[in-house]
Amino acid sequence: MKRTRAALTATAGLVAALALSGCGLSDVPGLLSSLFNDHELMNSSSRLELVDTQTQEVVSSIDSATELAKLGDSLAGLDVASWKLISSVPDDCVADRSLRFYTNPTETLLGSSTSQDTESLDITLYGDTDYITMHIPAMDLTLDFELPQQDIDTLGSLL
Repeated sequence: MKRTRAALTATAGLVAALALSGCGLSDVPGLLSSLFNDHELMNSSSRLELVDTQTQEVVSSIDSATELAKLGDSLAGLDVASWKLISSVPDDCVADRSLRFYTNPTETLLGSSTSQDTESLDITLYGDTDYITMHIPAMDLTLDFELPQQDIDTLGSLL
């Protein structure tokens, strides 16, 4: 429950900062640093999958807490402050793989619970480009970014 609350808090913080504090969309990368640099994302994740976006086949999956913690260390090294928010990924880019983060089943405030892991974040990579699409399903929020090559390499090597 603590890990789910942390992920929701971080996600809610992103939206609240955008909606209430007057931050513009160009400030999103700085706000995302809490997800990546402070280990919020990996602390709340129960599983990470690498998915082939053409076939939707799960190529590999990690659900070991130890391995997820190691991945959190890699994510903490991302330079999210240098990510550039863009209006959309160029039309000639073809999605080839996706990193999907899942959280454990949770109990809601009303006492009901989900019986399956819930997808909390999807990061789509586009071949040999510097672009990603980040999707937060619970909020139906999708953002496109241009990243430094080092961060693309880090994301591409997670699994």
